[in-house]
Formats: sequence, C-alpha cells, structure tokens
Amino acid sequence: MPAAGTSSPARRATMHQPPCTRAHQAAALLLVAATFFLTRLLDRPLSPPPCAAAAPYNTWPWPHRHRDLRIYVYAEDEVDGLRALLRGRNGDVAAATCLKGQWGTQVKIHQLLLSSRFRTLHKDEADLFFVPTYVKCVRMAGALNDKEINQTYVKVLSQMPYFRRSGGRDHIFVFPSGAGAHLFRSWATFMNRSIILTPEGDRTDKRGISAFNTWKDIIIPGNVDDSMVKPDRLAVKPIPLTKRKYLANFLGRAQGKIGRLQLVKLAKQYPDKLESPELKFSGPDKLGRIDYFKHLRNAKFCLAPRGESSWTLRFYESFFVECVPVILSDEVELPFQNVIDYTEVSIKWPASKIGPQLLEYLESIPDERVEEMIGRGREIRCLWVYAPDTKPCSAMSAIMWELERKMRRFHQSAETFWLHNRSIMNRDLVEFHQWRTPIQDKDTIEEESGQDAAATTTGNVEEDIKIVLEFLDKKEDWMVDWWWRSNQIDQALQIKSARGIINLYDPAVLPPPSTGGLHTSASICLMHSCEYMVVANHFSYLWSWITRDSKLIFFSCVNIKCGIIILQFYVIYLILSCQLLFNLLY
Repeated sequence: MPAAGTSSPARRATMHQPPCTRAHQAAALLLVAATFFLTRLLDRPLSPPPCAAAAPYNTWPWPHRHRDLRIYVYAEDEVDGLRALLRGRNGDVAAATCLKGQWGTQVKIHQLLLSSRFRTLHKDEADLFFVPTYVKCVRMAGALNDKEINQTYVKVLSQMPYFRRSGGRDHIFVFPSGAGAHLFRSWATFMNRSIILTPEGDRTDKRGISAFNTWKDIIIPGNVDDSMVKPDRLAVKPIPLTKRKYLANFLGRAQGKIGRLQLVKLAKQYPDKLESPELKFSGPDKLGRIDYFKHLRNAKFCLAPRGESSWTLRFYESFFVECVPVILSDEVELPFQNVIDYTEVSIKWPASKIGPQLLEYLESIPDERVEEMIGRGREIRCLWVYAPDTKPCSAMSAIMWELERKMRRFHQSAETFWLHNRSIMNRDLVEFHQWRTPIQDKDTIEEESGQDAAATTTGNVEEDIKIVLEFLDKKEDWMVDWWWRSNQIDQALQIKSARGIINLYDPAVLPPPSTGGLHTSASICLMHSCEYMVVANHFSYLWSWITRDSKLIFFSCVNIKCGIIILQFYVIYLILSCQLLFNLLY
C-alpha cells in the first residue's frame, strides 16, 4: 500500500488531467456543427442548383459532364429499311419537308448530331447509338401506313447486332408527336428498354399504357418556328405589358376536348378578359404564323390546355412572345425538370377548375410578379432552341447532358454473355459479330415455345409488381447501384406482353413506404439523387443526403438497419470530435 500522504500513479494522473467541462462539450458540438455546414457547402457544386431559372443563360448552371460522351449515328443506307423510315416507301419525302412544323425535332436532332462534337464514326467506341427516323412526317405524307411502319421497324431492329447486345438500352429514338412511341405499334415488345426522346410524357387517354418511362426516356421541347427563336430577326416582337389588350388568351382548335370547349365558352362570357377567336388553321383563310404570334403576344397570360395529348407547342411559344404560360393539362411532363424550376416561369392550374375562378386568380397577380416571371422565362427560353451543342444554352446542350446521365459504360442484356478473353457471346455461344437475329414477334414465340409470350408474368399488374418486390427483398445490400438493380429486374421479369414493360421504377407504382421492405430504397434512389446513395460510405455525402431528405430517411427508410447506420455515424463523429478537441486543448 502506498504510504500515508502519498497517492498512487493513477490518482496522480487523474489529478493532473483537466476535466471535460460543459465549455468543452459546447465547443465540441460547435465543431461538429461547423463540420456539417462545411461539408454541406463543399457538396453544393456536385448537384444542380435549386433554381436554374434564376441564372442568365450565359452562366447556365448545367454541369459540365458530357466530355466523354460518344454517339454513333446510323446512316440511312447502313441498315435495310432505315431509308424507308426516313424517306417513305418510294424515297420521295424530303428532309426539308419534315423539318417544318411542330414535329420538326425529328429532323433537327438528327442533323445536329451529324455535326456534333460528340459524334463518333466507330461503333465499338460509342456509348450511345442514334437511330434516325422521320416516321411521323412520313406517315402524315402517306408515304408509309401504320402496318408498313411496324413491319419496317421490326426489320430494321433485327439487323442491328449492337441493339441486341444491350437489349436496346443504349439506342436512342425520336418520336416528336403526342403519339410518342405508339407510332411503332410493337414498341412494347421491341423497344421497351430504349431511350426515347419525345415531347409527350402521357398517352393514357387513348392507350392502355404510356410509352414514356421517367427512368430511361427524355422529354424534349417542341419545335418552335425558327422565325420566333432567332433574336437578331424576330418576326414578331413582344409588346409592353401595359399595352396588352387581354388578360389571357387561348388560340387553338377546340378539338372536342372538354377543357378547350370550356375556354371557348368562358371567352364568350368575358370577351374583354379572355381572347379565344375562331381561328382557321387550314384552307384559304388559314391563319398565318405571323398573325398567330401577333394574337398570342397581346395578353399577359397564354393558356395552354390539353389537346389530343398532354403537351402543346403553345407552352414553348409563349416564352418568345413573352406571356406567362398557364398549363391546363394535369398529366403534362416538362423538359429538363432536373434543373428548371417551373414555378418561377409558369403557372399550372387544375383542368377541373377552368372557369371564372381562373380569370379572377390571374387578375389578382400583380404586374410586378408577371414581369418577374417573364424575365425568368426570357433567361431560359434558349433551352427551347435547337442549336448546336457547342452553344452553352440550347435544347441540344440540355439533351446531351440528359443523355450523359443515361449513359452506361458496359452494355449487356439477358441475351449477352462473355468469356475470359472478353468476347461477347449469345446463349448458344455464338460470337457477337456473327449473331443471327433472335428478335421475334409474339406469334413466332408462341409457335416455337408452345406458350404465351408473357408467360413469365401472371398477366395481372398487381401480381407482377409483387413478383418484383419479392425479388428485390431478397437482396441484402440496400446501397445497391440503381442501374444494376434495374437490369436485374429486367432480366428477372422479361415482360413481353402487348401492354409493354411495367413502369416499376416509378415511385407512384410502388407501394407506400410504410409497407417496409428493401424496395423502398429504389423509390428513394429514383426520386432523389442516386449519387449520394452510391457513395454514402463517405460521411460528407451521407450528411448531405440526410439533411436534404430527412423525412424520407426516417419515415421511408429501407429498414431499421438504415437508421442504425445513421445513428452510428452521429455517435462516432461526436465522440471523435470531442476527443480531438480535448487533445488539442490539453
């Protein structure tokens, strides 16, 4: 025992060790908070700004990412049948004819890609493949009927080994009208995994299923008349807000649609506020483009109701005559929503509320706010212009950025296999470049297999979804890459029924998060940036994920394991910070 009046070494060390007071604890907490704010600040450039509309186009905040993107453009004489999809059965439909009108995007995108800096002439180095077709124009000209279009598409796709290599995932198609991919009646069998560029995100009014999928397809702007988008020689210039005659206008045919008929009726009740003249768009008294835009510019608000489909070219035209677009189409999808804050430049009003209430609301908006929205719209309207992608703000630049996000470094499908020497084979171990076409229609599959082509599913949408969720719940790693996950789903289901692949990746289709299960991670990953999930082992990224999506994390978490991991980060970081501060001070 130590002698009286002496103390043990442990007691002496304790006496000399400074205490961890409340001041020390407060300092540790401040250090933690400062670190959190610092990581949040450093992470900010990695994601698009919340309001891109506020930035002028010359400092447009699109991430400069598409440096390595390579796109191969098929030549019209490269694949038998492709020329017919471009020029018609007799080859007499000129590209200049298809360039005009609201569907001219099918030609403009093709022509701009031919001179794009992202184009490659070598298939083996391509990330994506563009298949040029002008089927909307060719069909309207009577140069191909629906049956011929369908047969020709199948013929073309069957000759593309690179299409089969990836199951079509890396191939791009443009469908410039409201019908979307439904112009190709068998799209659900042959093209359900390809990237579709279309102005339309909904076609459920006349079809059993929409051909648009948010996880793979891209909404593009409609084709605005060239005379309206060139600032150096505008055909019709905007007029001051105070000199405009009407509060709002609707210029278009009623087409028997309820919303449009309601606007025509409303204009008759309030002729001094709402202009909706009986305009003729065909015949000898057809309204010219110049006169049309002169009408359009004479109101503060341009009403854009649903027509044959959700989208309308009037939405884009309103930005160039500088009236605030009022969307009256509930199901509409808008382009580049990852960056543009549409609440800054437009108004969306329920189609079921078309009536005097709408005019009263529009009349209550101060002119200062209208001017502000018009100014914001002036800054982003360059995104509706189909100009070379070398320009910092153009529809093509934005499309290239969206395509880069869809790009995959590795191309594979349920049909592809590979060996130790890196050769790509099919299931019969035939090398890639010697493949024969395995693409068959539903009747051929049934004849050879003796069973329905959709036998891999139950035929019931709810049951098919349940199959996928059970598949996902078997996966133990909840931080799984989204593309890997979607590929596994595709291979597991192989849905080939006439209604097409189920849009399982849409959060609206998945059951609510309260049901639990691993599948909710897919919903979180889709609705919010997957980049943070993939690199969530880095705490600064995880913290950005937590602070931005806290409600989802704690109420829609994959399982209890997720919450425990987050709490562990909190505790460990707090302990380490306190220990570090203690060592620095003492």
